Amino acid sequence: MKNLFKIASRNTIKEQGNVKWIRYNLDQWYVLEDLNLTNDYFEEIFGVYIIWRFTWTGKSETIRVGKGMIKYKLFELKNNSRIMKYGKPANPLYVTWAEAEQDAAEGIEKYLGLTLNPVVNVPYSKDIEMIKVNLPDIF
Repeated sequence: MKNLFKIASRNTIKEQGNVKWIRYNLDQWYVLEDLNLTNDYFEEIFGVYIIWRFTWTGKSETIRVGKGMIKYKLFELKNNSRIMKYGKPANPLYVTWAEAEQDAAEGIEKYLGLTLNPVVNVPYSKDIEMIKVNLPDIF
């Protein structure tokens, strides 16, 4: 994965990259509230993440996308009432993440944000070019 996203300059179009979205198992996603972020697995993972819920019609609704050290970002969001208020015991928030190089993460985050239109959005710099990646199969 290390050389998946090479950035030539701000004025070139980034090539599409395939990332591996992490799941609990083949047919289940992680529930954000239940995620054990103290596991050693999370120590060195930098990348992008998507938090969502399913609507009453069964469609996915993106709550937040972002980038950074996954352990710390998800820990912060698990303790953020602005995010967690969208989850309910019968309808929890789900999360997935994918590893990405730091120099590509902003472009991927921007693509995810503008494509998935999260409920809780963050501003994206107009100077950052989007990097198109594959989406998890629920979107």
